[in-house]
Formats: sequence, C-alpha cells, structure tokens
Amino acid sequence: MLIHSLAMMSVVCAQMYMEEPCFHVLRTKYKLSYSPHSDKRCLHDVIGFSVTVVSSAKLTSVTTAADAVLCQSHTL
Repeated sequence: MLIHSLAMMSVVCAQMYMEEPCFHVLRTKYKLSYSPHSDKRCLHDVIGFSVTVVSSAKLTSVTTAADAVLCQSHTL
C-alpha cells in the first residue's frame, strides 16, 4: 500500500506541475483547443497520467503539440 500511495502522490504532483503548461501552450500558443487539460487516473490499481485535447485540428498536429509540451516539461 505504501508503494501505491507514493506512486499516486507522484502522479498527483505531475498533474499539478503539467496543468498550467498544458493549458497555456496547447490553448494559447498552438491554439488547438478551448479547454485542454491534464489529469491523473487510477483504474484497477494502474496509475496513469493523461492529456486531453478536444480539437478540430488534424490529429498529427495535436499529437505533435502535446508531445512537445510533455518533452518540454521533462527537461525543466
């Protein structure tokens, strides 16, 4: 249970850290979506992190922009 709690805290911290870059970069810089956001998930003891972008842009544009945000945050 301790490992699960530590993992969940890590994902919560990652989600909090990514919330502003996801919104600012994907919405303001790339103008891809009105409400992009990041979120944490815990389903059947699998903990994960997601980035959601609802957009009319091409999938490759959205994927490239989301990957750029994730890679940029990794180097900070």
